[in-house]
Amino acid sequence: MTAATVLPGPRLRRHTERMSHSMTAPSTPIPRSAWSLRKMLILPSAALVVAVAAVIGWLSYTAGRDAVDAVAKRLLLETRGRIGQAVERHVVGSRAVLEAAFPDGMPMPDAIEGELAALRRRFWIATSLHTDPNDYVYYGSRSGQFFGLKRLSEREAEVRLKTAPTLQRRITRFAGIDGDERFLSDETRLYEPRERPWYKAGQTADAHTWTSVYIDFRTNELVSTRARKVLSPQGQVQGVVATDVSLRALDDVVGAIIISAHGFAFILEPD
Repeated sequence: MTAATVLPGPRLRRHTERMSHSMTAPSTPIPRSAWSLRKMLILPSAALVVAVAAVIGWLSYTAGRDAVDAVAKRLLLETRGRIGQAVERHVVGSRAVLEAAFPDGMPMPDAIEGELAALRRRFWIATSLHTDPNDYVYYGSRSGQFFGLKRLSEREAEVRLKTAPTLQRRITRFAGIDGDERFLSDETRLYEPRERPWYKAGQTADAHTWTSVYIDFRTNELVSTRARKVLSPQGQVQGVVATDVSLRALDDVVGAIIISAHGFAFILEPD
């Protein structure tokens, strides 16, 4: 029979405590070198993802910006072209009106009384070419006489006649190129053609010329006038023939051009 070894009390307790401490001791901590390696692997990948996302975002922004700029430039060019066409139609039409009213080189006598029938016929034809906007053509002489024809419609026109410097203009109307004139009224204010901007500009210009914008005598609208001098049989300046372009008509044309919800078009004089 084998005898059991019995440890003394205090030694047994210390031995038990050592065994218990060894069983409950924490695991060995991860070295710092392992965390550093993990950071070295993760951080570059994250930085790469951020960089790629930034590059894609920038490319998308620049592509969108360039597309918007391209559309805006194309729209601007189209708008400018449409305005140019409208203005060109007015410019070309006004020249044709003056040439039909007074062909280049056609002389004019001192007095207009003997030319009234011919003037009315030529001016009717002239205002038939480009009724919108060149519906008014007129002539002023160096002696202060005046003859003008204003188209009111396709069939009706108004004549404004002044045969002496001290007289007011007489307004008559007629229908058809050979229709009889009926008296409408005499203007209350004295109209002096030689003092008007169109006459002063036309008599000194060598060819067709445009006036600056000014206020029309009868309508009080802003207009610009194309004018050209008319010579006498002796080659001297006998008078000036002119036609108006209403700025309201141009404004209506330009205002009808749709650019954007907050955009608008306009025309400027060079000066």
